[in-house]
Amino acid sequence: MNKATHPLLSLATPSVPASSAMPACRRAPAGASADAHGPNTPIGSRTAIAANVAGFTLTEIMVVVAIVALLATLALPAYLDSVRKARRSDAITRISQVQQAQERWRANNATYGTLTDVGVAASNADGHYTLSVPSRSASGYRVLATATGAQAGDAGCRYLQMTMSGGNVSLESGATSAVANATAANSRCWNR
Repeated sequence: MNKATHPLLSLATPSVPASSAMPACRRAPAGASADAHGPNTPIGSRTAIAANVAGFTLTEIMVVVAIVALLATLALPAYLDSVRKARRSDAITRISQVQQAQERWRANNATYGTLTDVGVAASNADGHYTLSVPSRSASGYRVLATATGAQAGDAGCRYLQMTMSGGNVSLESGATSAVANATAANSRCWNR
């Protein structure tokens, strides 16, 4: 079966009558024909385009990969700091809930209560911090939020502690349960 009689092959390649004159602006310049198609091959023809098309080189791809890797190394720590800060906000909110529940409890009891007494769970659904009340008395209490799971990587702010003593509140933070951060680091941990 020849090309002219086959219906699919005749559609794929448009036929141009040999007698039609090609405009001079679409012809390759005289003597500039380096391909086997002759001087009358249109510059925009499929064979001319296919001969000039090239893909990306390995060097170009590696440069792009290097740029993406550089951006990732700069952006990832900033992103993780933002995530940790948001999780600390969740812990601070939960400590405030314990504080309010303690005051409600103390209004009806002789001493401040445990987490069970005041009706606050030790951990929430996210589970990034675990709350505890390590000490309590008639005049005050301490609430300690301990980072767990992925949040434990928040080295300087792994422990957040609120102490209520004689009506005064103090906020401490630290990498250990000793909560010994300096003032600037403490302010950063408490999102101030």
